[in-house]
Amino acid sequence: MKILFTRLVCLSLLLLCFVGVNYSQTAEFKVVISTVDGSDGNERLTIAEMSTIDERVISKNKFKYGELIKLKVEITNLSDKDVAVPKDGIGFNRPTLIYNKSGKTIHYYEDISKSFEKGTGGSLSGVFSLKPNETKSEVILLSDFYDKLKAGKYTLSIERRFWKSPNVTSNTITFEIVRSKNQKQWFKSGNAY
Repeated sequence: MKILFTRLVCLSLLLLCFVGVNYSQTAEFKVVISTVDGSDGNERLTIAEMSTIDERVISKNKFKYGELIKLKVEITNLSDKDVAVPKDGIGFNRPTLIYNKSGKTIHYYEDISKSFEKGTGGSLSGVFSLKPNETKSEVILLSDFYDKLKAGKYTLSIERRFWKSPNVTSNTITFEIVRSKNQKQWFKSGNAY
């Protein structure tokens, strides 16, 4: 009985956290992406950490081969109501990455691709609330979706998914991966596209 009571109290507290947050009404969103420096040793930054960093310091569009590439995803609530937004689960961010030299779209890891096809699309890591005209950021890693990228220029956008709202396509950005001394051997292995 104590366990049931504890669970009910926890559930009630969780619901109180989102009182006034709209889960059912369609909202409008704006999504802006940018590549950011991935060499700081931290794989992910929290929303609070990301909001304290000056974009001019961390924006980056040139990476060394094998370097971690982080993608900052800024989400703005364009509606007139508070809304709950699913937080950075792999299934809620679907990048489209094109290798500029060939014009080919780079394929996801096989397991990611299959989960997207099935509609399961990864896990939810949380929820955050956005007030009208408020913007919050999250960080995703391209390595969650793709194998190592070879040297060259790439074009990237994402389709951001929301609950009960249409998917939103972000702006399109470009970035470059520069060749390293060891990359010639990698190309010979047949992994080039």
